[in-house]
Amino acid sequence: VPAGVKWIWVRMVGGGQGGGGSDSGGGNTGGNTTFGSLTAGGGAGATQSASGTASGGDINVSGSPSSAAPIPDSTYSFSTAGASSPFGAGGPDGGSRTNGYSFGGNGVAATGYGAGGGGAVCTSGRSSGRGGASGAFLEKLIASPSASYAYAIGAGGAGSPGAGNYTGGNGSGGLIIIQEHYNY
Repeated sequence: VPAGVKWIWVRMVGGGQGGGGSDSGGGNTGGNTTFGSLTAGGGAGATQSASGTASGGDINVSGSPSSAAPIPDSTYSFSTAGASSPFGAGGPDGGSRTNGYSFGGNGVAATGYGAGGGGAVCTSGRSSGRGGASGAFLEKLIASPSASYAYAIGAGGAGSPGAGNYTGGNGSGGLIIIQEHYNY
């Protein structure tokens, strides 16, 4: 922390989970973002209700799970997009739709920071992958900052290859924003 800093405001998000490939749940878990004793967990989970959690902040917000479970169908199946974070958009699913038909495709990578990757869309009777959950978010005002802090930025989770032809999109990495406040 530079000399003269009176207080700091920390905002951070964990890495987003990768999207699931065809015939798989979600992709790989996003990494935790840490700053001193603060932790914004990475996006995780193979169920709709799971996501990253945050601890130590004045405001702690769990990450968002993907919007819904993949829908298997004997002919076509649809995936879900990855969950968005306060600093990034979730990746869209990998399918294309023309005249009411679905065509398979790889999930798309998330953009920005802390968002989940899109799930793959599969055809020919396989289940599509679940979109990745977003990383958790937190804010903390540190009124008497220490001289230094250990920190780590969570990596985005890789998309899962799955058992079929299509892979999930990668989640985006975490982020730490620190504002320093001085009293002149």
